[in-house]
Amino acid sequence: MGEKHVDNWGDLKFSETGNPFEDARRNTLIQLNRNMVLVGGWEVERAEYDTRAGRLSDTAPMIVATETVRNNSDSPQTSDVNLSQSVSETHSFSFTAGFSIEVGTTISAGIPLVVDGQVQTKLTAKMDFTWGHSKTVTTTVGNRVAVQAAPNSTVRVTGSMKRSKVDVPCTLYLRSTLDRTVTTHSKVVYHGLTYWDFEVDYERV
Repeated sequence: MGEKHVDNWGDLKFSETGNPFEDARRNTLIQLNRNMVLVGGWEVERAEYDTRAGRLSDTAPMIVATETVRNNSDSPQTSDVNLSQSVSETHSFSFTAGFSIEVGTTISAGIPLVVDGQVQTKLTAKMDFTWGHSKTVTTTVGNRVAVQAAPNSTVRVTGSMKRSKVDVPCTLYLRSTLDRTVTTHSKVVYHGLTYWDFEVDYERV
């Protein structure tokens, strides 16, 4: 038997036998099987993001870290400075059309990255989401930088980033865990909070 898409199941019927009771019994079995699959488990085979329609909003600058490097010697010095901090990122999906995913269903999918203010097609590693609930993860933003200080000088170095809300339309392609021949899809929107555009400012004080 070939693959079946959930949206087409209402049109599926066994070939008629000429016996109305047998035909009714067979079609009842189709509906029972369909209902069992619909309330069963689903797994995401792939997530396709429409990155061209992705939007950033509420973009604001933020200070990641500030460090002061003092060189009291008569020779130039280079110091390794950590300009990073732990931040919380929130991720969620909202349903727009297609197959309605049951609240509480676990979905594993990567999320799009933001580079230079643009939503990228490259995705992060997959993470597990519970449908109907947002997911908050702690991550580290920023970087380590080399700071050069002239003899007998002090340098203040500041790392900054932009923080934005991001919304990206997405199609989730799902397969039934009860009947592997059954597939469906859901139109959703990914919502997230992202940090991007790390910059470093050096100031002699």
